[in-house]
Amino acid sequence: MDMQSIHDAARRGDYALVLRLSRIGHGWTQATLGRRANISRTAVSRFETGERLLRDVELRRRFADALDLPGEMFGLYTPPGPKVSGTSSEGEDEVRRRAFLVAAGVAALSGEGSVARAGQTSTASVESLTQRIEQALIHPERGDVLDPLTLPAVLAAAREDYRATRYLSMANRLVSLVASAEARGDERLLADVYNAIGNLLCKLPASGLEWMAVDRALRAARLVDDPLLLVEAQRLLSTVYRRSGRPDQALEVGVSAAEQLRLAGGADFAMRTAEVLCTASYSAAKAKDRDRALELLGEARRIAERAEAKGPQWTEFSGPVNVSVYAVSVGTALGDPGISFNAAQEVNVAALASTERRSRFLVDVARARLAADQPDQAARTLIVAARVAPQATATRPAAIELAGALRSVRPDLGRTLGEAGL
Repeated sequence: MDMQSIHDAARRGDYALVLRLSRIGHGWTQATLGRRANISRTAVSRFETGERLLRDVELRRRFADALDLPGEMFGLYTPPGPKVSGTSSEGEDEVRRRAFLVAAGVAALSGEGSVARAGQTSTASVESLTQRIEQALIHPERGDVLDPLTLPAVLAAAREDYRATRYLSMANRLVSLVASAEARGDERLLADVYNAIGNLLCKLPASGLEWMAVDRALRAARLVDDPLLLVEAQRLLSTVYRRSGRPDQALEVGVSAAEQLRLAGGADFAMRTAEVLCTASYSAAKAKDRDRALELLGEARRIAERAEAKGPQWTEFSGPVNVSVYAVSVGTALGDPGISFNAAQEVNVAALASTERRSRFLVDVARARLAADQPDQAARTLIVAARVAPQATATRPAAIELAGALRSVRPDLGRTLGEAGL
């Protein structure tokens, strides 16, 4: 069976091709697949040719079960719990699912030609990352001042490092970018760079440096006539408040930033409004204000869906799917894994736009699984996250805490997690 072609089709959302390639890989006729999925041969043919779109979630699950594929290959997420199938047990199904993800999915997800074990990957330590960022913030004069013509390309490369979770590479670029922006007195560039530093620091355990970065981003952004730069700094301030145990202040800042964007208007502002509302929803969830969290999340979804219907080019952080990614986080913060699992079913992890988004999603799904008293499934999902994004999983506080919690609940998982570099 050509697993790579099947996975590529799944990433594109071409479930008709997933269906046909998987059936052919098993050596089955359309009639055979129809019998296994309890559907007519004619219906199978229509789905494979695209004459009928494969929209029904339950039907996609039946095809996944019949073809021995994980639901993710049909754009589904299978929440923990008993699985009904013709011959295999739940344990056998999980082994099959894990093997398939490792063999067919993780290499493509990580953008590499082979599956790399997290423990075998050069992983940036929290300490080394923090030291590099500290140098950029406290001793910018020690960084290399770059040719002004190269600055846009270097900043773009730093952002791509963030998307790919190459955090040490990003930190190294930021040292030179801060030195160059400070030397030039370029407030717009400074706002961009300090926002980038704030985003990176928010992926690491709290060090105090995040307050310094956000303060500088805010001061620089206020000197530049660009509402998007200022709101990004305010969104980061909200995140820093939340991480410091002050979710009420985080919520206030986030809602205020979203209101500024509403007043500004425009398609670009609508995109950012959805993202900021998602951040505010998570802050409300951390404050245990369930009603407010779900209200803000629903508002973000409505904005996203309205704007999507008009055809704007969404960023990976502000599109409709991102609302579902955040909903997984909101569910874990509220202690309601049901919210997380319902949202996860709307996300095709293979189709998420960046390694950073996939890593966040997988770690939060793993947290929801542990909350649902499914430690084995939580560990398996966390291990997939580590293989997809070794640096992000090794440094993100939520992943570190989850690995510790799993060891506490199930000491026998310690060796398995350790082998995965967790």
